[in-house]
Amino acid sequence: MRVKTHECRGLRWLTPVLSVCCALSVCRAGPAEKGARATLVETFTLPRLSLSRFGNPECTEASLARAVTHGLKFTDLPSIGSGLARTGENEFVGITDRGPNGTGGDDDGVHRTFPLPEFCPTIVRFKLLGGKIRITEFIPIRDAQGRRISGLSNVEGEERLYESPGAAAPLALDENGIDPEAIRVLPDGKFLVSEEYSPSVLVIATNGQVLVRYTPASKRLSHAAYPVRPILPDVFARRRANKGFENLALSPDGRTAFALLQSPMGEDPRLGSSRIIRGVKLDVSNPLAARVAGEYLFEESDARDDSAKERQSRVSWSDAECIAPGRLLVLERAKGQVKLLDVNLSGATDILNHPDEPGLKLEDPSTDLAALKIAPARGRAIFSTREVPGITSDKLEGLAVLNPTEIALSNDNDFGIGENETGEPSMVWIVRLSEPLPGGHGD
Repeated sequence: MRVKTHECRGLRWLTPVLSVCCALSVCRAGPAEKGARATLVETFTLPRLSLSRFGNPECTEASLARAVTHGLKFTDLPSIGSGLARTGENEFVGITDRGPNGTGGDDDGVHRTFPLPEFCPTIVRFKLLGGKIRITEFIPIRDAQGRRISGLSNVEGEERLYESPGAAAPLALDENGIDPEAIRVLPDGKFLVSEEYSPSVLVIATNGQVLVRYTPASKRLSHAAYPVRPILPDVFARRRANKGFENLALSPDGRTAFALLQSPMGEDPRLGSSRIIRGVKLDVSNPLAARVAGEYLFEESDARDDSAKERQSRVSWSDAECIAPGRLLVLERAKGQVKLLDVNLSGATDILNHPDEPGLKLEDPSTDLAALKIAPARGRAIFSTREVPGITSDKLEGLAVLNPTEIALSNDNDFGIGENETGEPSMVWIVRLSEPLPGGHGD
């Protein structure tokens, strides 16, 4: 039986009667086995595609050949699943991160390599058909003058990128550059994107033009070639290297957004076992004049619950969706496993005006948060990829809710470089949950 989904943006299909299930138009698997919390319904794979076809004429075959000499293993393994949002029946948008990057070095130490500096972070529209991801549009992200932006780091103090492992000097800084990680679609079709460098949240037009970038107070980026508004709490500028806003959730009415860090903040070794992740709540009812509406602490899972050998620093949050007022669905990653958490903010403390908000005392494992009258939001695991053998990646970074019992997950395949040692392509998995998600209308 073929049942069509409602056309929608984000989760605007949600109604109080969540038992009504809208199915995605693909071949369906049978019901979940007794006791299982999820069943894999279908897998979709992006066919091989040259990076020279990503809408950036500077990514020529010659530049790709040079990148190969600098460490790029594949020139035809695009990464489009750092973020994922549903836009219609079988239709989605995904987003690349900053571009192919890995690690390498010489006697002077290890570098973050960036062998294709010409790459432009790109939004991708695609359909899921016949087991394949079929791209329908590439939208390179551009500045206010229409020029394609880079994936280079912005200012001194941020992670520096080197074109090759043996490069003597890093690539130039670029205040326009972004490292996008999550994407949502606003009611008028514009894109809301979060990224890691500042970290920041951007509003991007349907043609890819950056309309505004919201940054922490000290990251003014005064030389950027698009509007920058430094409205975010400045403490977020202290995020760990390459651990910025990985998660972005948007309420069904499109008026409230949550941007959450990937990991706890602070480079001090004593914070290495911290389980506290911060997130900011934004009023985006007028996306071009957003305002901070709150700040919260979130508690990630204890790594020891999964393995006595797992380090807490290996646990990270990768994407989020609003599923009800004050309720988020969060992807949590660890080595060999990805969980889906139902995170409830109803009892969590808004710390925006708390005297300890500006520092990292709240991240310190020795801090008694209860004594400070602070309650973090905690999650309840409702799914694990260990229960679904067909999901072959533990680097899932995109999450889209399709209906009360079905979700879509996408991987960041790192362009076949970095953590991707097997040449894994970009993929999307459709998963059916055994129990409906909690739901209602968004904040």
